[in-house]
Amino acid sequence: YSLHVYARKRQPTVQGNLKDPVRYPGISVISVTGLRRSPYPYPKTFASFQRAGAELSEPFDGLLKSESKQRFRLRVPEAEEVAVFSGQDLLVRMELKRGYFETTVRLPPKGTAPLQVCGRFAQDSRYWGLVQYELR
Repeated sequence: YSLHVYARKRQPTVQGNLKDPVRYPGISVISVTGLRRSPYPYPKTFASFQRAGAELSEPFDGLLKSESKQRFRLRVPEAEEVAVFSGQDLLVRMELKRGYFETTVRLPPKGTAPLQVCGRFAQDSRYWGLVQYELR
């Protein structure tokens, strides 16, 4: 694997600006060799996750057990709404509590579309994919 490190001088953050993201210059590339592959991969994140300054609290496992109850918790500054989708189907809108969007949802059966946590931001009616999970 290659770990790319980016940095910039500290400045006030502009959160949730999906049309004009803040650029970070690359300062280093570190080669990492894994001794064995983890059976529990991390969830996939999209560019909108980074641009929105999102922070994932749970779950960190990218492969979730189908038809089980699962808690989701993440911080997405300036998001107006965060929801969990299975393909095009809205499963649940998450509740904002103390700065974090949270919910517990029963997952769909195995073989359905990947599960995505998506955010909607001011002046945009679309949902943007933040995190994606596969079902096992």
